[in-house]
Parts: sequence; structure tokens; C-alpha cells
Amino acid sequence: MRGLVSKLAVMLLPVALAMPSYRVSEDAVMQRAAEADEEIDGCSPDNPEPSAASSTITFTSSSSSIPTGTASSTAPASVPTSGGQGTNGTTGSSSSISAQIGKGKRGIIMPLDDPDDIQYYIKAFTSDATPKITWTSNYYSAPSEGLDPKIQFIPQRYNVFASDDANWEINAEKALEAGNNIFFSYGEPGLTSSHPMDAQTGANDWMQQLQNWTTAGATVGAPCMLTNDADFDWLESFLGYCTGCDIGFIAIHWINTLDAGGAPSSIANFKEIVNKAIGIAKGKPVWVDNILASGAHADTTAFLSEIVPWLESNDNVARYAYSGPARTDSSSLLNPDGSISALGSFYANL
Repeated sequence: MRGLVSKLAVMLLPVALAMPSYRVSEDAVMQRAAEADEEIDGCSPDNPEPSAASSTITFTSSSSSIPTGTASSTAPASVPTSGGQGTNGTTGSSSSISAQIGKGKRGIIMPLDDPDDIQYYIKAFTSDATPKITWTSNYYSAPSEGLDPKIQFIPQRYNVFASDDANWEINAEKALEAGNNIFFSYGEPGLTSSHPMDAQTGANDWMQQLQNWTTAGATVGAPCMLTNDADFDWLESFLGYCTGCDIGFIAIHWINTLDAGGAPSSIANFKEIVNKAIGIAKGKPVWVDNILASGAHADTTAFLSEIVPWLESNDNVARYAYSGPARTDSSSLLNPDGSISALGSFYANL
């Protein structure tokens, strides 16, 4: 397998290793939270409609020994649940929810903007100190230095542009060698204010850039989506176009400001959103891989007290993670001095 994937890696142009610049800033996080709040009031951002081309697009791999597939140019009215590949069937044991749960469902998403924050997160959340935290990711294809090897790292192909993560092929191969065979794909591609693409383009790119990794043994998710109506529509269109894609799971992001004075309606909205994703997934595992609930400490702990047990007991949810903002943020899992915050400890030990 190493030889197979290395054929892709050697075709990369020499690029200096650098952290990608496309990860959203703290201001962008707040912008996304505001957009999600608008959706609760019945609003959603504009999103491009899929084009209606009539031909089937076939991709040629850079290595003739790595199979590729085709992405349909016509989105069906509904996504089939059996037969064929990808969204039309399963890809093996790693597509089962029990296999994807692994050592546990609960994780954290580490920030990528501040190297000091990353190191503080790595020191605060270890398999010994916080044993219920079993996995992490960081919007990039390689773990940050010093990560506890007992905590599973999930690499991500965050963007379709190779220049944003020139080391994707090499890092993905290393992940497989280390036994980390679950990959995230694109981050929030349906959001018009970030790095938008239409659903058919997303399906074509997924087939071209990620399908080969399923052949190499990885379980790769659908693009990680925000949870407004426009992004859910994008996801359904993507699954319709990507009929030859071996999609391993559905991934969603819930980023919101909690209701002032209490969290009950936010809890109801969260459960409604996850159940909607479960319906779209049609039997595939669902990951709620980016949860960020901004609000007063009492409201956030009330929110987590309800949703964490619900997620743990939900047979359709394979994993979930709280998104760790910068340690200066009031919703951070860290204190400003880098130690684990009361909220971080609460989430880790609930």
C-alpha cells in the first residue's frame, strides 16, 4: 500500500512545510456563529445551485494502479440506500458505526491559528489526564508536535486546492501507516463567505482527490458542513452527484451562540439538526465533529450536560467533538494561562 500511495506523493512539487493559511480566524468563527443564528430565525446564506451538465465526468489517476471512479453529472431526486458504491452502499467494516467509534466517541478540535494554544491543548488533554477524550483533529493533514500518541489523530483535506496543503499525500500515507485510517474531507465548502464551490464540483473533486484513499484502506467522510438549510441542501446535492464515491460518514458542524438566560431551545435545535443529518445519512454514521456553544458558563454546562449523554447513547452518531477556541475566548476549554478551564474539565469528565 505504501508503494501505491507513494506514486501520488512523488508527483508533488517541492514545497516548504508550512501551516496552512486557510483556517478561519476567531472573527470568522464569530461570523459563522452569526450566520448559524440567522438560520434559527429562518434565514440562511445564499448558495450556488448545481449546474445541470449532461455528461458523466471520468477522472484519470496520477497512478494507473490506483482505481478511480466517476461522479454523476445529474443529481437524482433522492440518494439510493443500497447497491453500487459510495453513497449507494457500504465500504466495509470501517463504514459501520461500531467500527468508527473505536476507543470512544468524544474528542476535541484544536485551533490552528496560535502555536502556543496548540501546545497548551496538547498538554492539557492527554490520555492520562482526560481519558474520555480519545481523538482530535486540527483542520490539517498532520498532528501537531507532541500530541499524545494514544489520542487518535484524524487528518483532514480541508480544501480542494493543493497549494493549501502541499503535504496532504505524504501526511495521509503516514496516517495510514500509523493506523489512523479515518479522514475528514473538505471543510464547509458550501459556505459562500469562506471557500465556496457548487455541489457537483465538490463531488468531482472528492472523486479525484479522495476516492483513491478509500481504495488504500481509509474511511473518508463527506465534506464537513454547517447546519443551515443552504448547507444541508448542498450536502444532499453532493451525495446525489457523488454516486461513485465511497463515502464513509456524514460530518456536520454546530456553531451557535446559546440562548440568553438558558439553553433549552439551543438543545432542541442541536438535536433537531443532528436528527436531520441522520436522515440525510441514510444509515451511514454521523459525526458532529465541530461543536462550539458560545455563552455564559452556566448555559454552556447546561447545554453540554444534555447533549453529551444524548450523543453518547445515540446509535447513529459515531463521534463528536467540541471545537477548542483560543484560550482568550470565553468559551475556550483552556484558561488564559493555558491550563484546562472549568469548561474544559467539565466537558472532558462529563
